[in-house]
Amino acid sequence: SPYWEDEKAEWVYCIAYDGHIVKIGMSLSSLKKRFASYSCGTRKAMRKGSCSTTNYVITESNYKGITEGMKVEIYGIRIEKKYVTEERFKRTFKMETLRGRGYEEWITNIFVETTGHIPILCVQKGNSTK
Repeated sequence: SPYWEDEKAEWVYCIAYDGHIVKIGMSLSSLKKRFASYSCGTRKAMRKGSCSTTNYVITESNYKGITEGMKVEIYGIRIEKKYVTEERFKRTFKMETLRGRGYEEWITNIFVETTGHIPILCVQKGNSTK
């Protein structure tokens, strides 16, 4: 996708195996950078203790899906960055508002309402009440 390296937006993404969503996540930078981070989750890095458990689980699961002949796909929802101007301390400052986490929560809730469960690889569910 031409948007793969787009850092002018936040992203909510889904990983699907054979058309079934297994992971909903978000990124404050590009999808390329998020999935490069996942790619650090190798067996060697896990043995050394130098990668996150989430990165390891996602990398291993994607690898297993591919080796089992599954179609592994990534779907992204682009969230336009928004800015707000605040005045405090006798100064005006324009800052970025971060909305990706909220969108991730919203989409996860819709998934749960539709299916009755969170995606299997979503180990961090945030504040969803479903």
